[in-house]
Amino acid sequence: MLPFIARGIRYARAFVQFGYHNVFGKTAASTGTERSQTDVQQAFVEGTIPFSDNQKLTLRVGRQEMPLGSQRLVSMREGPNIRQSFDAVRGFYKYGANNLTAFVSQPVKTGGNNFDDEGDDDQAFWGFYDTSPIVENLNADVYFLRLIGITQNLHKAQPMNIATASAQGCGIINQCSTITLNLFISLANLVAATLVHGPQHPTQATHSKQRRGSHALELS
Repeated sequence: MLPFIARGIRYARAFVQFGYHNVFGKTAASTGTERSQTDVQQAFVEGTIPFSDNQKLTLRVGRQEMPLGSQRLVSMREGPNIRQSFDAVRGFYKYGANNLTAFVSQPVKTGGNNFDDEGDDDQAFWGFYDTSPIVENLNADVYFLRLIGITQNLHKAQPMNIATASAQGCGIINQCSTITLNLFISLANLVAATLVHGPQHPTQATHSKQRRGSHALELS
Protein backbone atom coordinates (compact mmCIF):
# COMPACT_ATOMS: atom_id res chain seq x y z
CA MET A 1 0.00 0.00 0.00
CA LEU A 2 2.76 2.46 0.95
CA PRO A 3 4.74 1.93 -2.28
CA PHE A 4 1.53 2.56 -4.26
CA ILE A 5 0.93 5.82 -2.37
CA ALA A 6 4.55 6.88 -2.81
CA ARG A 7 4.40 6.31 -6.60
CA GLY A 8 1.13 8.23 -6.86
CA ILE A 9 2.30 11.37 -5.05
CA ARG A 10 2.74 14.25 -7.48
CA TYR A 11 2.93 17.20 -5.09
CA ALA A 12 4.68 17.32 -1.72
CA ARG A 13 5.54 20.07 0.73
CA ALA A 14 6.96 20.64 4.19
CA PHE A 15 5.73 23.44 6.44
CA VAL A 16 7.19 24.80 9.70
CA GLN A 17 5.74 27.64 11.78
CA PHE A 18 7.19 28.98 15.02
CA GLY A 19 5.36 31.07 17.58
CA TYR A 20 6.48 33.34 20.39
CA HIS A 21 3.72 33.70 22.96
CA ASN A 22 4.13 36.11 25.84
CA VAL A 23 2.10 38.52 27.95
CA PHE A 24 3.20 42.05 28.83
CA GLY A 25 1.76 44.43 31.40
CA LYS A 26 -0.47 41.86 33.09
CA THR A 27 -0.27 41.68 36.88
CA ALA A 28 -2.42 38.57 37.36
CA ALA A 29 -0.99 35.10 36.79
CA SER A 30 -0.95 33.98 33.16
CA THR A 31 -2.90 30.92 32.09
CA GLY A 32 -1.56 28.00 30.07
CA THR A 33 -3.02 29.42 26.85
CA GLU A 34 -1.41 32.88 27.23
CA ARG A 35 2.32 32.33 27.74
CA SER A 36 4.55 29.72 26.11
CA GLN A 37 7.71 31.54 24.99
CA THR A 38 9.08 30.20 21.68
CA ASP A 39 7.72 26.90 20.40
CA VAL A 40 6.87 25.00 17.24
CA GLN A 41 3.28 25.88 16.36
CA GLN A 42 3.11 23.75 13.21
CA ALA A 43 5.55 21.36 11.55
CA PHE A 44 4.27 18.84 9.04
CA VAL A 45 4.90 17.16 5.72
CA GLU A 46 2.19 16.31 3.22
CA GLY A 47 1.81 14.64 -0.12
CA THR A 48 -1.01 14.92 -2.65
CA ILE A 49 -2.20 12.36 -5.19
CA PRO A 50 -4.26 14.02 -7.96
CA PHE A 51 -6.71 11.62 -9.60
CA SER A 52 -8.19 14.24 -11.91
CA ASP A 53 -8.62 18.01 -12.16
CA ASN A 54 -11.31 18.02 -9.46
CA GLN A 55 -10.40 14.95 -7.42
CA LYS A 56 -7.38 14.54 -5.13
CA LEU A 57 -6.18 12.83 -1.96
CA THR A 58 -3.79 14.50 0.51
CA LEU A 59 -2.03 12.95 3.51
CA ARG A 60 -0.55 15.26 6.18
CA VAL A 61 1.64 14.07 9.06
CA GLY A 62 2.98 16.17 11.95
CA ARG A 63 1.98 19.08 14.18
CA GLN A 64 -0.85 21.08 12.67
CA GLU A 65 -3.82 23.30 13.36
CA MET A 66 -7.05 21.50 12.58
CA PRO A 67 -10.19 23.66 12.19
CA LEU A 68 -13.20 21.55 11.21
CA GLY A 69 -16.20 22.90 9.32
CA SER A 70 -17.52 26.13 10.84
CA GLN A 71 -15.13 25.61 13.81
CA ARG A 72 -18.04 25.35 16.24
CA LEU A 73 -16.67 22.10 17.68
CA VAL A 74 -12.97 22.15 16.82
CA SER A 75 -11.31 25.49 16.08
CA MET A 76 -7.89 27.08 15.94
CA ARG A 77 -8.67 28.66 19.35
CA GLU A 78 -8.38 32.29 18.26
CA GLY A 79 -9.63 33.71 21.58
CA PRO A 80 -6.61 33.02 23.83
CA ASN A 81 -3.04 34.01 23.00
CA ILE A 82 -1.98 30.54 21.84
CA ARG A 83 -3.73 28.62 19.08
CA GLN A 84 -4.59 24.94 19.51
CA SER A 85 -2.36 22.52 17.62
CA PHE A 86 -2.50 18.75 17.24
CA ASP A 87 0.13 16.09 16.63
CA ALA A 88 -1.82 14.24 13.97
CA VAL A 89 -2.03 12.02 10.93
CA ARG A 90 -4.73 13.52 8.73
CA GLY A 91 -6.13 12.67 5.32
CA PHE A 92 -8.09 14.96 2.97
CA TYR A 93 -10.21 13.75 0.09
CA LYS A 94 -11.65 16.35 -2.26
CA TYR A 95 -14.03 15.53 -5.09
CA GLY A 96 -15.52 18.58 -6.73
CA ALA A 97 -17.23 20.55 -3.97
CA ASN A 98 -17.18 17.56 -1.58
CA ASN A 99 -14.57 17.62 1.19
CA LEU A 100 -13.84 14.74 3.56
CA THR A 101 -11.16 14.71 6.25
CA ALA A 102 -10.28 11.90 8.66
CA PHE A 103 -7.66 12.05 11.39
CA VAL A 104 -6.01 10.49 14.43
CA SER A 105 -4.37 12.95 16.80
CA GLN A 106 -3.22 14.13 20.20
CA PRO A 107 -3.93 17.71 21.35
CA VAL A 108 -0.73 19.66 22.00
CA LYS A 109 -0.34 20.87 25.58
CA THR A 110 1.56 24.08 26.17
CA GLY A 111 4.51 24.49 28.51
CA GLY A 112 5.85 27.68 30.04
CA ASN A 113 9.34 27.62 28.54
CA ASN A 114 11.03 27.48 25.14
CA PHE A 115 10.38 24.44 22.95
CA ASP A 116 8.57 22.40 25.61
CA ASP A 117 5.13 22.07 23.97
CA GLU A 118 4.32 18.40 23.38
CA GLY A 119 1.51 16.06 22.46
CA ASP A 120 -0.74 15.20 25.38
CA ASP A 121 -0.23 11.47 26.04
CA ASP A 122 -3.31 11.52 28.28
CA GLN A 123 -5.67 12.36 25.39
CA ALA A 124 -6.48 10.80 22.02
CA PHE A 125 -8.75 12.57 19.52
CA TRP A 126 -9.93 11.03 16.24
CA GLY A 127 -12.82 11.09 13.78
CA PHE A 128 -13.97 12.31 10.39
CA TYR A 129 -15.73 15.41 9.03
CA ASP A 130 -17.47 15.62 5.65
CA THR A 131 -18.90 18.68 3.90
CA SER A 132 -20.96 18.17 0.74
CA PRO A 133 -23.34 20.39 -1.25
CA ILE A 134 -27.04 19.46 -1.24
CA VAL A 135 -28.47 22.13 -3.52
CA GLU A 136 -27.29 25.59 -4.50
CA ASN A 137 -26.28 27.62 -1.40
CA LEU A 138 -26.97 24.68 0.92
CA ASN A 139 -24.29 22.33 2.27
CA ALA A 140 -24.49 19.29 4.52
CA ASP A 141 -21.94 18.53 7.25
CA VAL A 142 -21.67 14.97 8.57
CA TYR A 143 -19.17 14.11 11.26
CA PHE A 144 -18.14 11.76 14.03
CA LEU A 145 -15.62 12.87 16.68
CA ARG A 146 -14.21 10.91 19.62
CA LEU A 147 -12.10 12.18 22.52
CA ILE A 148 -10.64 9.74 25.05
CA GLY A 149 -8.30 10.55 27.90
CA ILE A 150 -7.76 11.86 31.39
CA THR A 151 -9.14 15.20 32.54
CA GLN A 152 -9.25 17.24 35.74
CA ASN A 153 -12.61 17.30 37.51
CA LEU A 154 -12.80 18.91 40.95
CA HIS A 155 -8.99 18.75 41.14
CA LYS A 156 -8.98 15.00 40.54
CA ALA A 157 -7.70 13.07 37.54
CA GLN A 158 -10.61 11.18 36.01
CA PRO A 159 -11.12 9.13 32.82
CA MET A 160 -12.93 10.93 30.02
CA ASN A 161 -14.81 9.40 27.09
CA ILE A 162 -16.67 11.81 24.81
CA ALA A 163 -18.19 11.13 21.39
CA THR A 164 -20.35 13.27 19.17
CA ALA A 165 -21.98 12.53 15.81
CA SER A 166 -24.23 14.78 13.80
CA ALA A 167 -25.51 15.78 10.39
CA GLN A 168 -26.56 19.34 9.66
CA GLY A 169 -27.29 21.58 6.71
CA CYS A 170 -26.12 25.16 6.36
CA GLY A 171 -26.86 27.59 3.57
CA ILE A 172 -27.60 31.14 2.52
CA ILE A 173 -30.97 32.47 1.42
CA ASN A 174 -30.93 35.62 -0.72
CA GLN A 175 -27.29 36.15 0.28
CA CYS A 176 -28.33 37.68 3.60
CA SER A 177 -29.71 35.10 6.01
CA THR A 178 -28.41 31.74 7.17
CA ILE A 179 -30.40 28.61 7.87
CA THR A 180 -29.25 25.62 9.85
CA LEU A 181 -31.07 22.28 9.84
CA ASN A 182 -30.07 19.94 12.64
CA LEU A 183 -30.99 16.49 11.36
CA PHE A 184 -29.58 14.57 14.30
CA ILE A 185 -29.10 15.69 17.88
CA SER A 186 -25.49 15.38 18.93
CA LEU A 187 -24.87 12.07 20.63
CA ALA A 188 -22.80 13.95 23.15
CA ASN A 189 -26.02 15.47 24.50
CA LEU A 190 -27.64 12.05 24.83
CA VAL A 191 -25.40 9.25 25.97
CA ALA A 192 -21.82 9.67 24.82
CA ALA A 193 -20.64 12.77 26.71
CA THR A 194 -19.89 10.72 29.79
CA LEU A 195 -17.29 11.07 32.50
CA VAL A 196 -16.48 7.61 33.75
CA HIS A 197 -15.99 8.03 37.49
CA GLY A 198 -13.68 5.12 38.08
CA PRO A 199 -11.26 4.77 40.97
CA GLN A 200 -8.49 7.35 40.89
CA HIS A 201 -5.05 5.89 40.36
CA PRO A 202 -2.34 7.68 42.36
CA THR A 203 0.01 7.90 39.39
CA GLN A 204 -2.72 9.53 37.29
CA ALA A 205 -3.25 12.26 39.86
CA THR A 206 0.45 12.90 40.24
CA HIS A 207 1.02 13.01 36.49
CA SER A 208 -1.86 15.42 35.96
CA LYS A 209 -0.59 17.81 38.62
CA GLN A 210 2.80 17.90 36.94
CA ARG A 211 1.39 18.93 33.57
CA ARG A 212 2.16 22.63 33.19
CA GLY A 213 -0.18 24.82 31.22
CA SER A 214 -2.12 21.95 29.69
CA HIS A 215 -5.41 22.77 28.03
CA ALA A 216 -8.15 20.18 27.76
CA LEU A 217 -9.76 20.01 24.37
CA GLU A 218 -13.33 21.31 24.32
CA LEU A 219 -15.65 19.97 21.64
CA SER A 220 -18.35 22.53 22.22
